Amino acid sequence: MFLKNSDTSQSYLQALENLTSNNRTLFLNLLMEVHSILHRCKVQNEMEMLISLYGPIQDDPFGSLIVAHAAELQIAGVGTLRRNKFGQNLRRYPFKPSGSETTKLDVVIITKDARGIIMELKFGRTSAFQALQQIIDRAYFKVFEKVYKEYDVWRQIFVGVSFSLKNATTLSYLFDSMDYAAAQNVSLSL
Repeated sequence: MFLKNSDTSQSYLQALENLTSNNRTLFLNLLMEVHSILHRCKVQNEMEMLISLYGPIQDDPFGSLIVAHAAELQIAGVGTLRRNKFGQNLRRYPFKPSGSETTKLDVVIITKDARGIIMELKFGRTSAFQALQQIIDRAYFKVFEKVYKEYDVWRQIFVGVSFSLKNATTLSYLFDSMDYAAAQNVSLSL
């Protein structure tokens, strides 16, 4: 379930669009919007996180996010089509960032001004920093070179999101960097 055309989903889209600098306040704002959506949707697993956070992007009323891809939701992907419990079409999107290993990305966004955002979502005990590490270790950033080359992404933003029903919502991020030492963390406790 996602909050179609709600104030919360519009605020979430605006928070994504506002990620124009390595400003902690901008990422804290994104965290608050992500937290609000995940709590209001009462997500119970990573797939529900994906649907809740991708749905508003897919229906972007601002038209500011020109390319959006979610690993499991139908968009420019290939693979076996099936339906989830919400009745939405699902499609696996295989991506080979390096070697022969095929992986899947959670959310890829390219803004009209060619900023690329990759979000990796984790539910439960996996930390947001581990999600961020996964983006770098599995070379998800190569999607901008291999799949979305025509958009000439000039700024890369990597965001790991961890949501737990009992503890907190945490966001770890890198802005134009692949150096773990530069990673920043913001969190909201319940």
